[in-house]
Parts: sequence; structure tokens; C-alpha cells
Amino acid sequence: SKIRNTRMKMGEIETKLTEFQADCGKLPQSLDFLVNDVADCRNWTSNKKNKNLLKDEFQTDFSYELSGNGYILKSFGKD
Repeated sequence: SKIRNTRMKMGEIETKLTEFQADCGKLPQSLDFLVNDVADCRNWTSNKKNKNLLKDEFQTDFSYELSGNGYILKSFGKD
């Protein structure tokens, strides 16, 4: 289902966020780190193949924002 697949994508993004934080010592400012290198973190290598992770299964951009020492990742689904 689209909801299950969206949750799977969110899990992949969360894994990439954890990897980025381990490599760079901080969280990225946006999900753009998935497909573009980040100038102030030479340890991270992006991958254009991650482009499919930028949108949920409803073709809506994921919402990502920094919050305190963590982040908030959301899918707004079909609405």
C-alpha cells in the first residue's frame, strides 16, 4: 500500500540522517543532502539515486525540519 511504502521510505531517510550525523557530526539543514553533496561536510557523499526518497508515495515532498537536537520528518499523504 502507499502508506506502507511511504513508511518504508521514511525509514530509509531516517537511516541516511543517522549516517549523515555520524559522518558530519550534525544533522543536515534539508533533505537535499540525499542527492547533493554538502559543502561543509566532506565526509558525506550524496547519491542521485536517492532522488526517489524526496517524495512520498503520494508524490508529495516529505517535510523535514530541525527541532532541538533532533528533527521532525513528516508525510502529509494524499491531503
